[in-house]
This record gives sequence, structure tokens and C-alpha cells, in this order.
Amino acid sequence: MKPQKPRRPQNARSRYEVSSMFGRLGRINSASASLNSPCWMVILLVILVGLLLVLISRWFLNDQMTITEIRVIESYTLSAGNIKQATNDLMNRNVLVLNLEDMWATVTGRNNSTVQRAAQRLREQPGIKNAQIFCGNESRQQCEVQIEPNPPIAVFQTAAPTQQAVMYLDDRGGVWTGQYVVAMEKLKNEPSLLGITLEKDTILPPAGTTEFRDKPYILQALIELRQQQPNVRDYFYSAKTGWAFDTTQKTRIIVGFAERPNLIAEKLRMAEQIRAERSTKGPAPKIIDVRYLEAPTYR
Repeated sequence: MKPQKPRRPQNARSRYEVSSMFGRLGRINSASASLNSPCWMVILLVILVGLLLVLISRWFLNDQMTITEIRVIESYTLSAGNIKQATNDLMNRNVLVLNLEDMWATVTGRNNSTVQRAAQRLREQPGIKNAQIFCGNESRQQCEVQIEPNPPIAVFQTAAPTQQAVMYLDDRGGVWTGQYVVAMEKLKNEPSLLGITLEKDTILPPAGTTEFRDKPYILQALIELRQQQPNVRDYFYSAKTGWAFDTTQKTRIIVGFAERPNLIAEKLRMAEQIRAERSTKGPAPKIIDVRYLEAPTYR
């Protein structure tokens, strides 16, 4: 009788089956490990960040965030055309991009962003002392321009004034257009504002001219006249002979220009000396010309 082989338990596995089972488990663990690897995590993170950026860009970089209006806040009549031209680069720009560019320029100390360049162009305009620009504060489609004006010291008008425009002059030599009626009203109500009548040989200076900046001896003479005799408000100007004014005795004093500092004070003393001397001997001269201190004349 042959000996019987021992029966294998029902839950027993052959060596082949066990190895197959461990092989499958190994493949599953390998796949799970690959999904949890840093490489896959980075790829998923990049995808999520990309989707987030797309959503943000669709929100911020749309027509509702585009500058369509420049709002100007100022307390003096300035040239609207010059302001528009200086801020033209801001139009149709995204407000978020403008502000980010401005922040980066400020942090790096370059001061060359679109907003800063526009503000600088405004500061260079006649009649403007300082200018600041803020985009997106009141409206996402609006840039607000805050202007600190440089009030004029004088108003140019021709000898035969009409309803045409006059010109304002500030203490930096800036010249800009004004309305005749408004300017005459200001001359009436603002004691510090001078009225300048142009002689027949001189035309009204054009808006934006740099003549009074390029030739400082012209403007310096007027500033010194204003300081030396604050009660005199009316002056005459000729491109050839310079500045002049009439005294209370109806004598025309021609002082010319200020070729050096404090020269006007010397010319005024000379003119008063001549007037006083001539008045003791007869009628006061009609014209005293002290343009040249070394050779004053009168008649």
C-alpha cells in the first residue's frame, strides 16, 4: 500500500501564486509611490497656479480695468490741452499694470514709471508747481490728477485789448493762455497780480514759450520791480527797450532789463534822483530812461 501525500490546506498558496501576488502588490505600491513623488506634486502645483493666474487675469485684465478717463483736480484755470497731452500715455492702460509698474519703480528708486513720467511732464507745464497722479482710487477706469498750481504774477495784454485771449506769466517764466474777461476780473480782485501792456513793437507771447526762461534777465527785472515797488501794478513791456512804468506824476520810467541781480533797485534810485532834481528846476520830465546807469537820459 502506497503512502498518501499530505493534503494541502485550503488557504495555502503555491510558490507561484505567492510570487504572483507579491508582484501585483509591488506594482501597485510602485504606482502609488510614483503618484506621491515630488515631481508629480510640482506638476500639479504648476497646473493649479496656472489655472489661478488665468482666472485672475480674466478678472483684472479686462475692459472694466482699463483707464478711459483722466480727472483733473486743480484750483486755477490751466490749459486743458496741455494736461491732456501730458497724460495721454495713461489712457487705455490697465490700472493694475500701471500701479504695479509704479510700485516697482518706486521700490527700485528709478522714478520712471508711466505714471511718474506723466506727472513729471505736468510739473514742467506753465502754471503748475506740482502734480501727482493716482490711478484706480475712485474708479478702476479713472486716473485722478491732483495739481498744485503756480499762480501767475502777471497778465499780458495788448495796447488795444479785445475779447481775445490774454497770456498769464508765472515766476518761473511759464506762459499760458487765459480768457480776457476772466483775466480782467482777476486783475481787479487780486492785488498781487500785475497788468502788463505790450508796446506796439511787441506781439503777445505764444503759450508755452520759453523766452522768459531762456532769457532770465527779462523775468528777473519784473520780479525785482515787483519787490521794490509793490504798490505799482501796471507795467509796459517792449522786446527792444524792456520794462517801463508810469509814476503818479505821469513820468514814464524805462528801466530795461536786469543784467545782474539787484540792478533794478539801482536804476530806480537813479530815476528818482533825476526826477527830484528836474522837478526843482521846472516841470518833471515826461520820460526818464535809466536802462544804462552810466548814461541815463530824460526829456
